[in-house]
Amino acid sequence: MKLFYDHNNTSNKDLIMRLASSNEMSDYGFNTIIRNYCGFPKMLTLPCHIEHGWTPLDEPLVTDLKTDKDLILVFSKRRKKAWEIKTKKQIFIIGAPFILFRKMHDIQKDANAKGTIAFPDHSATFIESKFEINTFCEKLNKLPQEFQPVIICLHSDDIQRGVEEKYVQNGFKVVTAGSRYDSNFARNFYDLLKKNQYSTSNSIGSFTFYSIEMDIPFFITGDLPLNDNPNKIDPNYPAISTIIDFPIGKKAYDLFNTGPTKEILPEQIEFVSEEVGFKDYIKAEELNRILIKIYFKRRFKEIIKFIPSQIINFVRHFIKIIIKKIIRTNLFNKLLLKLLPKLPNYSSAAFSDNIFLIDKVSFNYYSKGIEKAVQFNFENLSNKTISYINKLNINDKIGLYKYSYSSFDPSIYSSVFAVNTLSLYGKIKNIDLKQKEKWVKYLNSFQSESDGLFYDPTVQNNIFCNSDWWGARHLALLTIMALNNLGFLPKYKLKFLENYYAKSNITSWLDSFDWEKITYNDFDNKVMNIGCLLQYSRDFLDDKRAGIAVNYLIDYLKSKIFPETGMWCSKHPESKNELSKIVQFAYHLYPLFFYDNREIKYKETLIDNILLTQNIMGGFGVTFNSSACEDIDSIDLLIRLSKLTDYRSYDIANSLKKTLPWVLSNMNKDGGFVFRRNKTWRYGHQRMSAMKNESCIFSTWFRTLSIAYITKFLGLEQGYFINKIPGYEF
Repeated sequence: MKLFYDHNNTSNKDLIMRLASSNEMSDYGFNTIIRNYCGFPKMLTLPCHIEHGWTPLDEPLVTDLKTDKDLILVFSKRRKKAWEIKTKKQIFIIGAPFILFRKMHDIQKDANAKGTIAFPDHSATFIESKFEINTFCEKLNKLPQEFQPVIICLHSDDIQRGVEEKYVQNGFKVVTAGSRYDSNFARNFYDLLKKNQYSTSNSIGSFTFYSIEMDIPFFITGDLPLNDNPNKIDPNYPAISTIIDFPIGKKAYDLFNTGPTKEILPEQIEFVSEEVGFKDYIKAEELNRILIKIYFKRRFKEIIKFIPSQIINFVRHFIKIIIKKIIRTNLFNKLLLKLLPKLPNYSSAAFSDNIFLIDKVSFNYYSKGIEKAVQFNFENLSNKTISYINKLNINDKIGLYKYSYSSFDPSIYSSVFAVNTLSLYGKIKNIDLKQKEKWVKYLNSFQSESDGLFYDPTVQNNIFCNSDWWGARHLALLTIMALNNLGFLPKYKLKFLENYYAKSNITSWLDSFDWEKITYNDFDNKVMNIGCLLQYSRDFLDDKRAGIAVNYLIDYLKSKIFPETGMWCSKHPESKNELSKIVQFAYHLYPLFFYDNREIKYKETLIDNILLTQNIMGGFGVTFNSSACEDIDSIDLLIRLSKLTDYRSYDIANSLKKTLPWVLSNMNKDGGFVFRRNKTWRYGHQRMSAMKNESCIFSTWFRTLSIAYITKFLGLEQGYFINKIPGYEF
């Protein structure tokens, strides 16, 4: 198969600019068409929102209503009336931008046009168009000879789904006008359309109107597709629908369901004229005048707000430089920290070292994260990350991995992170049995027969046995995960869990915590480590007493959830920092519920609170440079909750679409990931340290896990392999 246009050929610069810079409606090159039509200056951002195509809906899209633009451009009077019911913004009819483009460039059907171009109903980001492709192809092949040959024009979303192969197998030539984000899309589209005598589809779409307007007869072929919108992720459409479920859609379908035809009926011309604004669109000069007026009115308002904040930022920056040159006393520091929060627009990310952080993080986000997300390529990401993991291996010895380039000693911690990362990318299957057994022997060599925990002298210190965010119990949970990924069990039972078999012991332990007033003292990590290890012992080591214990543990935790927050906090948090902490607390307890398919109470309230933890960069931390832990805590909860309820499903999807570029912006050129941008990172022991912006093996595994969950949720190209085991991965 040879495509007319390579949809992957859009420049990185165009993609980044679309998502991060101009904030214009650039789908299908509409912004460029509007500029050229009315002569709006190229150096200014278009202050308008443009509907992206014809729609059978009788209301504005929910997402369109959220636009911050002051002017709305619509296709027709019907759409103008729909908008006027919902908003007080200025609404003008622009008609179909493609038709403006055709007229401006005087594009006509070729004199030697022949055959038929077919536009199969296409899927969208969240909606799948379902119909039998082979049957549709049979119908196309049975069209009369004068309508042959038939070529298939696919939307780029279907190209990315691999749909074209089915048409090629049926003997059709497949073409596409390219990526919807390419500014030349309209040119590509008309270059295809004008070569054909006829046009057809199994549904109604923008192509219907563009064909008729160009004097190319259009007709329906095949059975009506079913549009599947699971869990109503796209709030604009029902869970299941067809084009005829909408009054204007049914009218259009009936009007063009004529079978193969060489004629365009008068009523078809009239209908198309009404739907694409032939007679009603705003003239170029008037549109240019209105856009200029709106643009400068808005810029003036922004400048008025901008000047004071910039002065304040300059003063803060100046104060910071002066302070560095003074011998500061504790009294001076305390006074400064009290005064700065009282300044307008103060945020915790605008003081100390973070005063320089916003520009740095923005650079990483826009120039790296967005590019990687828009052009997401699993194989490329896999190759780079696996290359980084391999470089941390010491002397090509099985199991021996260091924590980062700047560390030197191997440890069991680094070894399990290597296994778990390789497993996510499906690389464990490439390791032969003898090597796996050798790696397992290395991991099990650290296990103590007396309690079942794993002890590595390389990373043991005074907090190893008594901590749970890092340490013996945390390491045990990660190690049994690594052993499972390799296909083996630990050498000994997890005997330390026997202390938690008795209900009285669990009750005594849990009652010691003040559930009315959460204090962040590592308690939540301990609950997760012990609870998940009990689940593992029950399911993998046939430990029935562990099963009884974990059931009681979950019942106890369930009784302590507060309806006000959906979490283990009795009142709504008073600050973003407190909210972030209780969500992180919840992340460490809820995996016990999810893994055992236990009821989650107050899901809606929980979702509301988790969504509030997202910052403007897409991460889930109070500061813009959110950590790998802060990010996955909210990501994991949102994805798992979305499977249990339709509540705010669209908001969750949008949130995760915003998160993916941020997570990817924490990837370095070496293929590894950082824990937190612009910060050094020490994970429990000095031998598990990384310098500022240096990749480390823990962060690489944890951020890769985030990417695996997000891309699976969003339906992106991926080959991640997620095992089912208590804790982090199931």
